Amino acid sequence: MAKAFEPKKFVAANAYQDLVERNAKAIVEETRRTLEQEAQWTKEKAARAVEVLSSLYQATFRIGLELMPYVPKSRRHGAIEEVDAPDEVKEPYHADLQRIASLN
Repeated sequence: MAKAFEPKKFVAANAYQDLVERNAKAIVEETRRTLEQEAQWTKEKAARAVEVLSSLYQATFRIGLELMPYVPKSRRHGAIEEVDAPDEVKEPYHADLQRIASLN
C-alpha cells in the first residue's frame, strides 16, 4: 500500500535538514576561525622565540670575543673547539681569530 504524500512532514523534514546543515556549517566555520587564530598565535610565538634566541646568540658571541684576549694565543682555537656547539656557531670565532692573527 503506497503512502500518501504529506506536505507537513515534507516541510518539517526539509526544515530539520536545513537546520542540521546550518549547524554543521557554523561548526566548520568556528573550527576554521579557531585554527587560523592558533596558527597566527604560533607564528607570533615563533617570531618572538627567534628574536630572543638571536639576541642571546649575539650576546654570547660578543662575550666570547671580549674574553678571547684572556685565553693564551696557543690555546684559542682549541678552546673554541672544546665548546659543545655546532660548527656554524664556532666558525665566526675561528674566522675572527684568523683575521686578528693576520693583522699582527
